[in-house]
Amino acid sequence: MCPNLVLEQVQQIQLTPEVRIGVQIMAMSVLDLRALMMGAAMENPFLRIKDPPHDQHAPLEEFESLAARTPDKESSLEVELLTQLMMDLRSPLDRAIARMLMNGIDERGYLRMDTDIVADMLGTHPNRVETLLKKLQTECTPAGIGARSLQECLLAQLISANDDDDLTRSIIENHLPALAEGRIQQIASALKTTPAMVRRSMDKIRRLDPHPAARFDRSSPTALPEAVVVRHEGTWAVKVRTGLLPNVMLDRGYADALDDPVIDVHAAARMRELLREAQGFIRAVDLRKAAVISVTNAVVQHQSGFFSDGIAALKPLAMADVAQMTGLSESTVSRVANSITLDTPKGIISLRYFFHSGVGGSLTHDDASSLAVKQAIQELVDTEDKRHPLSDAKLVTLLAERGMDVSRRTVNKYRTALGILSTTKRKIYE
Repeated sequence: MCPNLVLEQVQQIQLTPEVRIGVQIMAMSVLDLRALMMGAAMENPFLRIKDPPHDQHAPLEEFESLAARTPDKESSLEVELLTQLMMDLRSPLDRAIARMLMNGIDERGYLRMDTDIVADMLGTHPNRVETLLKKLQTECTPAGIGARSLQECLLAQLISANDDDDLTRSIIENHLPALAEGRIQQIASALKTTPAMVRRSMDKIRRLDPHPAARFDRSSPTALPEAVVVRHEGTWAVKVRTGLLPNVMLDRGYADALDDPVIDVHAAARMRELLREAQGFIRAVDLRKAAVISVTNAVVQHQSGFFSDGIAALKPLAMADVAQMTGLSESTVSRVANSITLDTPKGIISLRYFFHSGVGGSLTHDDASSLAVKQAIQELVDTEDKRHPLSDAKLVTLLAERGMDVSRRTVNKYRTALGILSTTKRKIYE
């Protein structure tokens, strides 16, 4: 057979070096950014780092006292995953990929980041990112973490358990909606098996975890808070702790040296390239500082009731809302929300914690936050008479008395998400 040449048009996202470093910096925590700034100053002679005045500088040791105020939690998901992965990952690039993937994992354990973008940002092939992602999904605990869909999450858990049940895999891949609706006979006919075998697989699927990160409290990550929420003249305000980061500036001595006629042509070209990189780096840091101030102020103003009255006062808030308030893109808001933690009267809390849909997915700001409704359901069930547990219909009535207008279907959904059993299974018989 003779080889053939085939021309094919392929669309790829290509980011310039300046855009790539800008995206990377926007998504960094303050500690990671500080380390990056120090490293960049050592590699680029046009960058000069200067620590802020002593009275503005907040020493890193102060985090020890802040951490003591962090609410108790089972474990940090990031710490758990890093502990498991970093023993196997020897390559600095693989470690960078792993960290970036973890930054894109939401509170349920699903990946909300395009692997092609990760590959482009780190200058590697998408296949390498996919390989690391599969390792994260199937070799780490909890299994299924980092999945991009329910099917991928459940299949990863089967692979992790070395379960080669082809019938269960086929149901997960092709028949989950029908399974959820109880169409057992239809699935059995489609897969040429018996209803009893489908029910056996259904029982196995029910034992899998659709939200592998749910048992981890991600509202209080182990990170240095970059901003403090304070009470000022009767309102809640944000004070960004600028002293955590050094000042980065252009070294004018090196920049002026470019005009020296005795400099070799090739050396001058390389120096101009370094100068452009330094200028781009400084712009990226300045843009991040401005974005942090804008986004944190917008979020705190919108969720001011939380700092006085707690979870019950949380309002629905979407990335698009904050983007509209600040004039930033949704992707920029998302990166800032994922990388920033606040020191608040309620403890150290991730900025991402304040983004919630309304009841039933609504974003009407008069609605109750989904998190507030879940907390109310948990409180009602915790205090119920276990001999006569509250039905979903009764919970709807009691929530309405608290000003939370929710449907029975929504109560059932939130109760299930909280791991609260049905009425019959909660009842205690004497």
